[in-house]
Amino acid sequence: MKRRQLFLLPVLAVLGPACDRPPRETIDRQVAMQVVLDRAVFEAVAVFQVHVLRAALETGAALTCADIPGAYRIGNPDVEELVPPSTAQKDKSDPTGAVEVGVQVPTEVGVVVVVEGLALYNKGTFVVGRGCRDNLQFARGVGGRIEIDVQATNGRRCDRPTDCEPNVTCLKGAGFEEGYCAATGCGAGSSCPPGTECIANSAFHGVCLRRCHNLADCEIQVQSAHVQDCIGRLSVTAQGCSAVCAQPRWSLSTCCNVGSGQCVDGGS
Repeated sequence: MKRRQLFLLPVLAVLGPACDRPPRETIDRQVAMQVVLDRAVFEAVAVFQVHVLRAALETGAALTCADIPGAYRIGNPDVEELVPPSTAQKDKSDPTGAVEVGVQVPTEVGVVVVVEGLALYNKGTFVVGRGCRDNLQFARGVGGRIEIDVQATNGRRCDRPTDCEPNVTCLKGAGFEEGYCAATGCGAGSSCPPGTECIANSAFHGVCLRRCHNLADCEIQVQSAHVQDCIGRLSVTAQGCSAVCAQPRWSLSTCCNVGSGQCVDGGS
């Protein structure tokens, strides 16, 4: 299991449908949302944003978490955001990592709730972590509790570029057989997204791999073998050894010791 911080975000259920929302005085009872963060997200994120989307597209097709990202992105004309997104700053001084944000959620309407962890990247924002829950519908006058698991977007498995966040591609091929969402071409003035480290690699002219503390911080596949391990590789920008998520035998020429550990697979 990944080590995670817990963030509690109360979600406020309103009494009317999205097209005829009543004033805030008629907000009924609170629906508590527990957002669970993996460590890579907690360390890199600056702001959290909650989106409440209609579970039906303009075309009439159903919208699910599997579609975001992928077939659709938030802001796509076919995706309807029922209420303005709510944001909350992470308080780095709070050891509990507690954040609260109010969100108006229409009742008796199918919704998809997406939580994004954002950080600055190249004078813009980058989705460091994403979590989603679908098949949700809040009944009038009834409270409840939902849990959303927000996981790092860097290093996630993928089949195509649209499975990854904007400005990141899906790496495939030797060392990335299961797919790996990452930015490439880093170094020489080109920075990596938050939560990643630039590792030298001739095939991709430098690749931004997810930082890690141990195997629990990386993507794994339980049906066969580990897709990724937390391994030591030479960083281009940090000018030292960094622990990153990658296949154990990936880029052995950049293998290095992290702390008192051994260099993976005997690389030099």
